[in-house]
Amino acid sequence: MAANALRAHLAEFGLVANPGITNLVKMADKAFADATLPPYAHRALEILIRRMAELTDEICALDEELKAWHASNEASQMLISTQK
Repeated sequence: MAANALRAHLAEFGLVANPGITNLVKMADKAFADATLPPYAHRALEILIRRMAELTDEICALDEELKAWHASNEASQMLISTQK
């Protein structure tokens, strides 16, 4: 959702990114370098990008917690071994 919001805000200023987060980040960098964009646009982009980074960090931390739980949970280990 955060990526879609960022994509929509960029599109309001005629900046359209190809699909994919990498392309979206490149387009956001281009927007920051664009001195013709109003200051409030730069501020909105900063907020959205910061939120996306925070979400990415939190999701990575949760992934690590889930991996640790899986490694220590006997039932989870048995389930994965029956799928191989």
